Amino acid sequence: MKNGGGTLNLASAGSYSGGSIINGGVMGISTDGSLGVIPASPTLNILINNGATLRFNQPAMLETNRQVYLGTGGGQIDSNGSGAAI
Repeated sequence: MKNGGGTLNLASAGSYSGGSIINGGVMGISTDGSLGVIPASPTLNILINNGATLRFNQPAMLETNRQVYLGTGGGQIDSNGSGAAI
């Protein structure tokens, strides 16, 4: 879970499961694996709230089973000019 302002950059694969919640600021990822274990079936896996941002720091493609939801207060997905695919 990412709370508050500022930027958190995840540069390597994460081993956590259960999804990612971004409640403020920017969460930057380098690969799909930066968001943890890929769900076995389509699952709400990324929740972006309060105008927060999910940023792709380099070209990446989210796995099909990662569902993204723009929740309370909305949010943004920033390809950062990287050619990311969602």
